[in-house]
Amino acid sequence: MSISFREVIYYSHKNGQTFIEEMVGFYNWKDTNDNIFEIGNICVKPEYQNKGIGTTVLKEIIFEHKEQNIKLQVFKTNERTVKLYKKMKFEKIEETEIHYIMKLKVYG
Repeated sequence: MSISFREVIYYSHKNGQTFIEEMVGFYNWKDTNDNIFEIGNICVKPEYQNKGIGTTVLKEIIFEHKEQNIKLQVFKTNERTVKLYKKMKFEKIEETEIHYIMKLKVYG
């Protein structure tokens, strides 16, 4: 099992002519031996939130790991993100005092 890190790059238009490349967020994960891809965090800088970046990253993760079950946790108070995960077919499988543990079952 290993923990990894990946940058999310967003290209923005500047002065109508020049494109700049900036890191606007990241996600990390743990690839387990029991066919579960576990997302640790998906983080996007506040000034880039609500632009579909996190959703796009999640869709990419689901596509890249379509042969694995995907597991994540989310703060219960983060209602917007909980709604997104439910929309993407994640189901609550466990609950802690502050988190929902959710899983997208695509295998087995």
